Order: sequence, then C-alpha cells, then structure tokens
Amino acid sequence: VKKNRNVLFVGSLFMVNNKEAILWYLKNIHDLLSKIPGYCLTIAGNSKGTSLDWLYNSISLCESKDNIIVYDTPRDLSAIYNENSIFVNPMFHGAGVKLKTIEAIQNGLAVVSTKVGIEGTGLIDGKHVLVSDTPRSFLENIQRLMGDETLREQLIVNAQNYLRKEFNTINKIKEYLSEV
Repeated sequence: VKKNRNVLFVGSLFMVNNKEAILWYLKNIHDLLSKIPGYCLTIAGNSKGTSLDWLYNSISLCESKDNIIVYDTPRDLSAIYNENSIFVNPMFHGAGVKLKTIEAIQNGLAVVSTKVGIEGTGLIDGKHVLVSDTPRSFLENIQRLMGDETLREQLIVNAQNYLRKEFNTINKIKEYLSEV
C-alpha cells in the first residue's frame, strides 16, 4: 500500500461530465483536504488540444494552489498512478461503465466515487470502494482512506479480486459455455 496522501483524478478534460466533476471537487473538497499535511491533488487527462483555461481559472480560485498538479494529455499514466494512493471519481453525469474507476483499481489505488462514478461496474460501497454523493461524506471518505492504510489495502484487494473475477473475458466465456 502506498503511504502517501496523494489524490488522483483521471479523465478526458474536454468532456463536460469530467469538467463538472473536477470543478465540484475543487469547489467542495480540495481546500478542506489541503489542511492535511502531505495532501496533493493530481489531475490528468487528454484535453484533445482544447483550452484548459476553465481548469486553471478554477484552480486560481482555490486557497491552496501549490498542491495541485495538472498533466495535460500524458503519454503514459503508469507513473502518475504510481505517485498516488487514492483515486477520486466525483462524477454526477455520464453513461456506461466507468473505465477510469476500473483502471485506477487495477493500478492499486483505493477509490472514492459518487454512485454515478461506479455505474456499470458492480463495485460495492464499503467492500470495493467508498461511495459518497455529498461533499461532506466525500471528504470524510477520503480522510478515512488517508488515515487507515488497512482499510485502503482491504478495499484495493477486494476490488482487484472482484475485477479479476468479473472482468476476465476468458473465464466469462468458459462459464457461459459450460451453462449452454
């Protein structure tokens, strides 16, 4: 388990639902977490060449700006995942399976998400991830993970085991064929 207090958001920075999620986090969560020593927020994603002025303007409104790192269209996310211990997915709109949540779990990060952020995954609140739809509970769940390495490790192990079982295509096909 990574011993840092680094929080990561990954998503397409040109998509409205991801912009909303980041802006919500910056407005409601970031400055409160900034009181915790060692906390840092990393935002990474593909901008597809669009302006990130909306993001930099929002960061400029935060009391704490020096602990925010932005990676615009990184070639490889593996080093970024390795530098962080908690993944946040504060999405309130969006459709389909949230691959960013699955990728974060595969890369060994504990997840705090909204209900929308885990839609289509089958992940369970309290067993695989921590789910919050209000600023207060979202903040409290991140703080819990920062302070409890055992909980972090337990969620990661449970979630990774679940993903291996549920998202393993070969096993799914074998299971299906044995039922036919």
